[in-house]
Formats: sequence, C-alpha cells, structure tokens
Amino acid sequence: MRRLIAFLYQNRLLFAFLILEAISVGLTVRSHSLHRSILNQYTQNSTASLHQFSSEVGAYFSLKEQNKRLNEENARLRSSLKQNYFSLYTQVDSLADTLMARQYIFRAAQVVNNSFTKRDNYITLNKGKLHGIKPGMGIICDQGLVGVIKDVSNHYSTAITLLHSRFLTSGALENTGNFGTVSWPGYSFRFATLSDLPSQILIKKGDAVWSTSYSGIFPPYTPIGTVEDWVQRNADQFVEARIALAVDFSSLRHVEVVENLLLPEKNELQESSNEP
Repeated sequence: MRRLIAFLYQNRLLFAFLILEAISVGLTVRSHSLHRSILNQYTQNSTASLHQFSSEVGAYFSLKEQNKRLNEENARLRSSLKQNYFSLYTQVDSLADTLMARQYIFRAAQVVNNSFTKRDNYITLNKGKLHGIKPGMGIICDQGLVGVIKDVSNHYSTAITLLHSRFLTSGALENTGNFGTVSWPGYSFRFATLSDLPSQILIKKGDAVWSTSYSGIFPPYTPIGTVEDWVQRNADQFVEARIALAVDFSSLRHVEVVENLLLPEKNELQESSNEP
C-alpha cells in the first residue's frame, strides 16, 4: 500500500496533467459539433474494428468444429449419390425399373495420427467398432483414395495407406479404360506406380488414374492420381507408369470410411467358385 501511495505521489504532476487534459477534451467536444462528430466517428470505427477482431477470433477457434460438421455432411451427401446405389432390376424388353438400393455407406472420421515418410505408413482414425468401422473397409477423402482399415478397437482404428509396401489396388486410365496395379515404390509420398499396363496403349502425361470396381473396397472412379511418365520393360512387354498422387498425405486431416454392403456377397461367391 505504501508503494502505491509513493508511486502516485511521485507521478502526481503527470496524473494531474492527464486529468486536466481529459476535462479539456470533454469540454471541447461538448461545445463544438465538429469535434463531437469526429469523436463519434472514431468511436464507431474503433467499435466496429473490435467487433470484427472478436468475430475473427471466435471463427478461428470454431474451425475445428466446423470442419467436423462439413466432413460429416460430405459423408452423408456422398452416401446419397446415385452412383453409390445399385439397381434391383435389370432391363427387360426395353422396360427399365428405377428402383435402387444402397451399395456404399460413407462414415466421416478424423485422422489423429499419421505417418508418410516411412517404408510402411499408417494412419489412426478417431472412429472404431462402436461407429461401425470394420477391418478391410476402404478410406477416401475429398482429394481421392487413401487406404484400407487394418485393426479396430471400440473407439479407434488404424489403417495402412497407399504409402505402404503391402498396399495394392486396381487403377484404370481414364482415357483408355486400361487397368493395372497401383502400388507404392517407397521413395516419395507424392508418387506411386501403375504397373502391368499393355504396351500397345497410348499413354499421355496428365492422364487421370481412377479406382475400379474390381476390388470392391473403393467406389469406382475415385481419383488416385495423374500420369507423370512411363517406361516399357522389354522382358514382359508391359508398361509401368509413375503417377502423381491426388492425395497430399502430409496434410491428411479428414477422411471417409467406405463400406460396400455387397462386398461380403461378392467375396463369398468368388470363394465358392474357386473351390474344386
């Protein structure tokens, strides 16, 4: 308390000046309309700037929640697309029934752990058994194909991404329809390999590579990447293309887990057909 009194006493002249200055400014503003108008305008501008700053700060801290809602909304909208349904009837005598049934379900999830510089890379998602996630389900995002669910707990799941030595899937060239095997050579998270392409096809730089329906894990026409260059191996006359991946795995945040409702039936039929 003594220090406060001593501080006020030592600076009494400064405080007296400030008080008198404030009084003089107040009297000037009250007696002159021009000064009053300038002060009002300054006050309004300052208040508006403060409100804008407060709004921007609030919007920044709510981005996480907004992104979560947008990701969930994207999953719902993707699930409702016509291409994710299949027809219950086939065309007979030029009459087609439009009744459709859902084939793919999309569940929004958030990446809580991610690796992309190792030889075998994984991601961890904040959704698990309690959310309907099962091993073998595909993972995509707005940019394209991501990976496949490997292990699941009640609240979390881990997945191998396209950047994994054991990840293989079918990919097709958009322009020609020819398909091959997509794999990761292990040297850069930006590139993958599309192999086993017929040597007679015409490939161009920039050709889009999409997923096919052969694996049944990913919806067809999910982006994988674009052709950068290619080489022909003389031994087997097949072409191997290097593709720039559509997904930037270094900034992966929000994904969607894909469930193909018809995949168990397809696998069961194929296994029974392979039996002797």
